[in-house]
Parts: sequence; structure tokens; C-alpha cells
Amino acid sequence: MRGPSVDNIFCFIVSADCYELRDSGPCEALMPRFYWNQITKGCEVFNYGGCQGTRNNFKTMKVCLQKCHCKQPILIGECRARLISYGWNDETQKCELFFYRGCGGNTNRFFTKERCRAKCSQK
Repeated sequence: MRGPSVDNIFCFIVSADCYELRDSGPCEALMPRFYWNQITKGCEVFNYGGCQGTRNNFKTMKVCLQKCHCKQPILIGECRARLISYGWNDETQKCELFFYRGCGGNTNRFFTKERCRAKCSQK
């Protein structure tokens, strides 16, 4: 019997980071960082003190979105295209089919259901 793949373990660890509360830590530096806000479903800036805190602490907006993209809502985007896509629904814990309109949207968008599951499923 084989254990879980490394990809699935990595995805679980990434998800745990995004669920932790924002914590500036006890130190007093003012380092701009980004954290995943579970209420607004987006990455937001905060001032990190420079020590301790939580793992929900990313150096750039890009890294925050890469790590927490499965937590974003499914957005169809603007424009008029109808591209078959899949997005992770964090409430149902499933990948859902939607038609991406070709511009706008966010990074919770995959071209195949398999890729969506591989990146976002915690199983």
C-alpha cells in the first residue's frame, strides 16, 4: 500500500498556511507583507514585526495568491469568451465546471478538473 503523494501533502500544508490568523509577531519592525484574509477571500497587506507570527505571511502578493489561490471565489471574468474551466469551491471541497470569459477573474481557474483536484484537493 502506497502513502499519499508529495503533491497532495504540499497542497495540504499550503492550505493550512492560508487558514492561520494574521499575526504581526512581537517584534517592532514594519515590514510590509501579505496574508490571506478568509473573510474577504483575498490577499491583503499588513505590517510584519520581523519575528514569530504565523505562516500566513507572504513576502509578495504574487506568492500569497499562488499559495492560497484555491481559497479564492470562482470568478467567470469579463469579456465574451466561453472557455471551459474548473475552479475549486472551498465550501463543498470540490472542483466545479464554469465558463471563463477570457479576461479578469482570478487564479482559481484550471483548464482540467484533474489539475484543479491536484492543486486544491486536501485528500
